[in-house]
Amino acid sequence: MDYAISYFGKGLNEISYQDVVNFFRNEQTETDQIEFKSISQTQNLDTQFNAIYKAICAFLNSSGGLIIWGSPKGEKAN
Repeated sequence: MDYAISYFGKGLNEISYQDVVNFFRNEQTETDQIEFKSISQTQNLDTQFNAIYKAICAFLNSSGGLIIWGSPKGEKAN
């Protein structure tokens, strides 16, 4: 399945920065097919990479998915 087409209506190499900005204009929810990672200026870069590695491994052990690294920082639900 092409997750980029499912979520953005474009192939992965065709998605622009503006497409991602537009995607987040409305509240989005992570699923088992799409995961959002924000970039923190205060958090250790190795810690941020480890979170990406874990998401990649999870997608490799499933049917795949799309990771958006650099997404807006949201609040976690309780």
